[in-house]
Amino acid sequence: PLRVASLQLTTVLNAKHTAEIAAVSVITHDKVSIESATPNPTALSSFSVIRKLDKAWPWDLQRTISADKRLKVEVCPSERALLNFLIARLHTLDADVLVGHNIASHAMAVLLQRMSACKIQHWSKVGRMRVKNMPRLSSTSSAFSGGNWESWQVVAGRLMCDTFLSSRELLGSQRSYGLKELARTQLNTNKPEVEVGAVAGMFDETASLLQLVRCGENDAFLSLQLMFKMQVLPLTKQLTTLAGNLWAKSLQGKRAERIEYLLLHEFHKLKYVVPDKETMAMRNAKRKAKAADDGEEEVDEDDGSRRNGDQSGRKKPAYAGGLVLEPKRGFYDKFVLLLDFNSLYPSIVQEYNICFTTVVRPTEDEEGVMPLARPPPPSVETGVLPRLIGH
Repeated sequence: PLRVASLQLTTVLNAKHTAEIAAVSVITHDKVSIESATPNPTALSSFSVIRKLDKAWPWDLQRTISADKRLKVEVCPSERALLNFLIARLHTLDADVLVGHNIASHAMAVLLQRMSACKIQHWSKVGRMRVKNMPRLSSTSSAFSGGNWESWQVVAGRLMCDTFLSSRELLGSQRSYGLKELARTQLNTNKPEVEVGAVAGMFDETASLLQLVRCGENDAFLSLQLMFKMQVLPLTKQLTTLAGNLWAKSLQGKRAERIEYLLLHEFHKLKYVVPDKETMAMRNAKRKAKAADDGEEEVDEDDGSRRNGDQSGRKKPAYAGGLVLEPKRGFYDKFVLLLDFNSLYPSIVQEYNICFTTVVRPTEDEEGVMPLARPPPPSVETGVLPRLIGH
């Protein structure tokens, strides 16, 4: 079994409208099954940590926390102290999996930015690999985008399960993949919402501050229960075992990479030598070389101006895509039949035995036109691709 920690950050906006971490809640399960459903999903332990804002603590906060043994809340004097405490506890817990809803593109990104701003020395203890230099943080990731590569790199040695990405892949059509909607549809519970602008005001009184802490713990609990409900770890482990790729990539929802590795393993088993994967640098070099062969300058057909070949407009594709019919305005007095071929291409691949190993691909003629390839005759043995699709 694996030890899983669900992480939930509560942020507050400072004077520069930058998100700072005001509170963190962590819920841990020590025996999560990766083969089937976890037998006791409510055997949990938790802790929360809050830090002081630019105002005094409520006068009865410490007394209330000390009087209630169920409250496992650590009070820190600053954000830097909170981050150091969190890193130390995560290092002590040594969780195998970090869980959160939208943890990749929001929680982990905010955590990295604040650790960089506060100059946290042992920031790499978020993962299990000791790294001296923090990766350069980029701002290209948006909410619910899957996260920057830095978020996945910093947790090296641990798995990271983003229930937003998992729900988008494993669940059917949902009106929304936000935690509130998924809690309602999958867990039959209502999730209380706390607006970011209201967080600072909840630090004025002990009751509202503890309510904020409970909301953070509840969000972490819902993320963990959502992971159990979807059985993310057993399912992604099975997919990884079948495809032969990295488990972390399956948790990112890299479906194309799973298919790629499945094909690579199959061709390797059949003693094929597959070509090296083409990198972006190789593609750019090939495009520049082709532009140089075609001539460094081209004439713009629209205005007659000349421009460099590598900056010219896109050429027309060598093959035509699907035909899109324009909608007709007006009243429809006849029935419209919609044919949605959800598995059209796999069916064609199986029916005509289309594969890299069966189809003889023609070369370009003197005019640079690629003639159409012919499907293999029925006598040809079934190729790798149709056989894998059939399985």
